[in-house]
Amino acid sequence: MFLASIMAFSAFSFAWVYKLGYANIWFVYGYAFLTGIYESTSMPIRQALVSNAVPQKYLSNAFTTNVLTIPGTRMLGPFVGGILASQTGFFWNLNLEAILYLLVVIFIIPMATPFAAKDSEDRDFKVSRLLGDFIDGFKYLFNQQRVLFKIMLLSFTPNVFCFPMLFLLPLFTAEILKEGADFGGYLLASNGLGGLIAIFLFSAFGFPNKRGLICILSALFAGILTLSLGQVTWMPISFLIVGLFGACISTFRTSNGVMTQTLVKDEYRVRVLSFYRFIMSFIVISSFIIGILTDLTSLEVVLFGMGMLAIIISSGFLFFSSSVRNQP
Repeated sequence: MFLASIMAFSAFSFAWVYKLGYANIWFVYGYAFLTGIYESTSMPIRQALVSNAVPQKYLSNAFTTNVLTIPGTRMLGPFVGGILASQTGFFWNLNLEAILYLLVVIFIIPMATPFAAKDSEDRDFKVSRLLGDFIDGFKYLFNQQRVLFKIMLLSFTPNVFCFPMLFLLPLFTAEILKEGADFGGYLLASNGLGGLIAIFLFSAFGFPNKRGLICILSALFAGILTLSLGQVTWMPISFLIVGLFGACISTFRTSNGVMTQTLVKDEYRVRVLSFYRFIMSFIVISSFIIGILTDLTSLEVVLFGMGMLAIIISSGFLFFSSSVRNQP
């Protein structure tokens, strides 16, 4: 709630800085930095609350429903944002974002938190414990939950090597499809739609067995789709590829998240989920490298390389990591 309040204030402030003409690139970087802190801090807590509040037998459906928010906002956000950006400018985009953060605060107020399992540690927060807890979580993964450690490493494939494809969509829309910002929003919305359909199916019918195999295959197909996008120039096919990519990413994150929630001990839950967010933060480095390579070569070459790297890593897990592949 505290972080959401800060983000609401930041969004309102950025909107008026832009409106008054004082905005520059450093304001954009600063706002993106705050957003990253907010997401990295709040997401592990939200996911831990799900596992503490829901009985074990309903955990799969509950976590799937929780993941529903990711493709849902990815579908509606770019769609509405693309229209607002092209029709009214960024000022109303930022104001709408601030209002949504305020709604988060309002919805959190009546929640009867904290939830906690009986065997959970009851410790006061101290900054000095942050590094120690992080190292402790890493040791737990490496020494006691090696299969979960491998699953975390597999997450590099879709989250770090493939997901930056979405950041390249504005360039893809402008250079390959020869369209404007509104079509870029529609293209990104198709990604959210694909993920939303996959999550609806899992939420309604439950996640199937062989979660480990599904996790690997979804990462593999994400690589294939990333590679394929760089080879197409026809808009309908590009919409189909980006939509299927969203379904693969949502399937991977759902299967990965359900396995994490069921395998990890409650006292290590937030630490393990924070380690997962730490792995996802490497997308900053990969995106930086991808941006440089795009300038030096071409968009088609970079997408091909991203996809090929993901295919190689996922194939290695598929053929040589039976502990992950055989997870029920």
